[in-house]
Amino acid sequence: MRVNPYERYLTKEDKLQRAVVKYCVTKYNIRPIPCNTESRKTPYEQFKFKQTGGYRGILDLFIPSPSGTFNGLFIELKIEGTKLTKKDGSMFAGAKGIHINNQVSEMNRLKQLGYYATFGIGYDHCTSIIDAYLK
Repeated sequence: MRVNPYERYLTKEDKLQRAVVKYCVTKYNIRPIPCNTESRKTPYEQFKFKQTGGYRGILDLFIPSPSGTFNGLFIELKIEGTKLTKKDGSMFAGAKGIHINNQVSEMNRLKQLGYYATFGIGYDHCTSIIDAYLK
């Protein structure tokens, strides 16, 4: 089997997203919509992102399937071992904290609109969230 030469540029989070999307398609025949538009960009791509409506905090995947009282599921993917809070339970500060706080704000906004939105840390956690949501 021939390996795509661009495979080496995929991050761990890219590979996690690929695996989670494959899981949804294989197990549930649902195609999640990738929304993660905050990847590394050239200055022009950053400009275009902002000019075309992009904003910080957009979550990684949307599963367009209603369940219970929810209109759909948004998941912000994090690789295994990612810590979102300090030992005292407070959110991280600094650049990492700002990014996470933007995502938490977006989750709160989506929850008010009737969506289920959460962090998924690692493949097993993400698939268990999806399983619980879709049952």
